[in-house]
Amino acid sequence: MHRSPFFVPVLALGLSVPAWAQTPSDGAASATSTASTDTATASAAVSSSLTSDSSSSGDSSGALKQKDRGLIVSLGFSTRIPIIQLDGTSATGTNGVAGTLFAGYKLDRYIFGLGFSVDHVGVKTTMASPSGESTQVVDGTSFLISPGAQIAALRAAAGRLELYGSVQFGLGRSFFSRKNNPELPGDVLATYDNSNFHLNYQIGPGLRFYFIPQFALQLTTGLQGDHYFASQDTPTGRRADNLSNVSFFGNLGLLGVF
Repeated sequence: MHRSPFFVPVLALGLSVPAWAQTPSDGAASATSTASTDTATASAAVSSSLTSDSSSSGDSSGALKQKDRGLIVSLGFSTRIPIIQLDGTSATGTNGVAGTLFAGYKLDRYIFGLGFSVDHVGVKTTMASPSGESTQVVDGTSFLISPGAQIAALRAAAGRLELYGSVQFGLGRSFFSRKNNPELPGDVLATYDNSNFHLNYQIGPGLRFYFIPQFALQLTTGLQGDHYFASQDTPTGRRADNLSNVSFFGNLGLLGVF
């Protein structure tokens, strides 16, 4: 058989084709394996990041929704029936809505502080006759300094809402003055030594809601007592008076923690 001189090179070329095809196939497999590894690593990183973010979010949502400690100032309106002294032994009870001021310190569930209140009443009497006119002005001022404490018993919504108990005791006294026009001689209008003491207390539950950790709206209600003790020395003996009142009170106010 006669063979062409080109047969051998062609045959060699045909046999080498499978070898050339095998080499790229191995490279593609290696590239695919590397890509799969990179994808798995990226997925693990994303999963770890999501887990970390979820854990961080969970810790944040579980954080207390109020400031744990700091100076506090409470301002509000309260229904009151204060007792005000008119003279040495005469006093009167009034009612209405008055402002309240309370300042102190917050330590977790406990609030300790001091309240202050002032009441004033004035009475002016004018008498006229053909011979002339006379005027008498009586001013009475009563003040109370009231230490108090509040304890949060129950909390909800991660501390945003709380039920607390409140107790406050007020201690004070009254001062009065009398002026006459025209002035009266001492033997006509005698004055005697007198003393007085004013005791007030408030006790009851309350609800407090924190809009932000440093600011809250609160409502307190309960039992309030006012007791006024006065005494006066006179030429005929010693006179003692005791005026008391017990009622329910309500206080709506705002609390700031600094």
